[in-house]
This record gives sequence, structure tokens and C-alpha cells, in this order.
Amino acid sequence: MLTMTYAGQTKTALILLNNDATSCFDRQIPNFFSMVCRHFGLPDDANFLFSELLKEMEYHIKTSSGISEEFYQHCSLFPIFGSGQGNGASAPIWLVVSVILMKALRSKHDGMVIYSPDGNLSTKRPID
Repeated sequence: MLTMTYAGQTKTALILLNNDATSCFDRQIPNFFSMVCRHFGLPDDANFLFSELLKEMEYHIKTSSGISEEFYQHCSLFPIFGSGQGNGASAPIWLVVSVILMKALRSKHDGMVIYSPDGNLSTKRPID
């Protein structure tokens, strides 16, 4: 809110991205989040196990009539991306991926600098 208000008052150009994370867990690229998790210290064995688990996972449909006997699964023709909704690891993976993306953004652009009215204080806002 502060960033948008300041941009409006100072007539500073601003790009607004409304990042709706509704389906973010289903859109993560497994190879990318595997590298990010390694960067943050996930042991190779655990990383491999998680990758294999996602490849072999069987997805059933649950309705009021019960759970389907048939299922769908990751394959080369119809790959399933992401760690999936309801997976306990999805939120932490999204967090570490977001940290890497925000660091990359900061390395390319300082963002907006907001100054106090007297000019003695300032803060950089590359992302809110």
C-alpha cells in the first residue's frame, strides 16, 4: 500500500503484479524446485526420493460416491508439474522458490526508493 501511494503522489512509474497463488503448487517446475531445495541444503537422497515420489504418485478422484479405482499419473505425454495441492511440502517449496525469485529481481533492479519528507530517511522497495 505504501509503495502504491508513494508512486501515485510522486508520479513514479510502477509495475503492479497481482500474484494470485491459487494454483502456484501445481505450476512449479520440478527440476527447478529440486535445484532450489538443494541450494537451501536439502540432502540429495531426500531430493531424489521426493522427485521419485512425484513421478510415481497415483491421483484418484474423491467424490461423495467414493474414491475412484482408476487414476492418472505423471508420464512423458501428460506430465504433472508441481508438488500439488494438499502436499505438506508444497508451501515450503513455494517459499524457497519465491525467495530465489525475489533475490533474482533485486539483483537486476533496485526497485523504488522512498524518501521521508525531509529527505533524511529512505528505503528501497524492489518488491512488496
